[in-house]
Amino acid sequence: MSKIKPHDVVIVDCARSAITPAHHGQFQQLHPEQLGARLLASLLQRHTFDRNDIDGLILGCAYPEQQQSQNIARRIGLLTQLPVEVPAHCISAFTGSSMQALHHATAQIMAAQAQVFLLGGLEHVRPKTSETLACNEASKFYPSMAQHSAYSHDLLAKMYDISKEEQDEMAFASHQKVQLAQQRGLFKSQIIALEGQLSDGTASICTEDTYTHTDLALSDIKQHTPISDLPHASFSLGNSALPASGASGMLVMSQHYAQQCGLKARAVIRANTVASCDPAISPFALVSATQKALNKANMTAKDIQQFEIHEASASQYLTAIRALDISKQQDCINSYGGAIALGDASGATGLQLITSLLHAMEQHDRQFGLASLAIPLGQGMCTIIERI
Repeated sequence: MSKIKPHDVVIVDCARSAITPAHHGQFQQLHPEQLGARLLASLLQRHTFDRNDIDGLILGCAYPEQQQSQNIARRIGLLTQLPVEVPAHCISAFTGSSMQALHHATAQIMAAQAQVFLLGGLEHVRPKTSETLACNEASKFYPSMAQHSAYSHDLLAKMYDISKEEQDEMAFASHQKVQLAQQRGLFKSQIIALEGQLSDGTASICTEDTYTHTDLALSDIKQHTPISDLPHASFSLGNSALPASGASGMLVMSQHYAQQCGLKARAVIRANTVASCDPAISPFALVSATQKALNKANMTAKDIQQFEIHEASASQYLTAIRALDISKQQDCINSYGGAIALGDASGATGLQLITSLLHAMEQHDRQFGLASLAIPLGQGMCTIIERI
């Protein structure tokens, strides 16, 4: 195990809520700030240290509008009963929102400008209109069709010769992995039970992800037709992630502070990066960010024993596997499935990926892990951790 320095950033704890359908799941009666605050409060209750030492709450939220607007991070901080002196702010970077929160916290701690951060990710309100607010002039710099993710995913599939059949089979495999993990109780350690409601209004403790269908067959996925009108289109509702509600949380701090307070660190951040590519092939930025992180950590993909690659679509996932040349490491990639089966709680995704990554590393006794994702319009993020 590598030597840990005093200003290295360590993960003391991380957790997530169950992931439920966006508009009709068990959390539908909860206000977004209730969902976020209850998760973070439960996470903090596990640890004893001076809450006044928290340098800030940083919340990732992909769509900070409607009930999630007006710096919901501050309202969540107050509802979590953090000291009023603890500041809070939101970050919006679509799917990368909560991972970017971790990146910001990491930079400040490593620069000795802070020592403790409470991080969150939240997505509970999605805009119901597909109308874009982008300026028409922007089409000079990227194709207007890049506003719709289906096109960029289809282009990648064409570039890497990935058929719809391959994508549908990969999507089905994701559902099978999630079902097997649920049956074995492998998600229990990462999910914090929160009160929700059943469809009839009855109170219910939500402890399991509810998007996955146990009776789903490959034929159910194959019956979905492609969304775009591109030649050889393959991106469909069956082989891509659907919007979901959920929250994620993480407690990070300097190794020095953790030792001072007697808190046991679970992992140390070894690299975090952001990279960009042509918006026309937006999902490929995941590959660029991953390569950049590996270079920064002076590692290769073969050094990584556990991967979490965001499943925005099967074509994005399969492209990453091929471009990174990690097909021989399939057993340690998304071991428990991903967003195609679980649903995509966009603002919570970054920390959710790292939470799933760390728990899988602990369950399989693995040292190095990597989580990566892509963001609309050609951006990607990656984080590499080492288990302590």
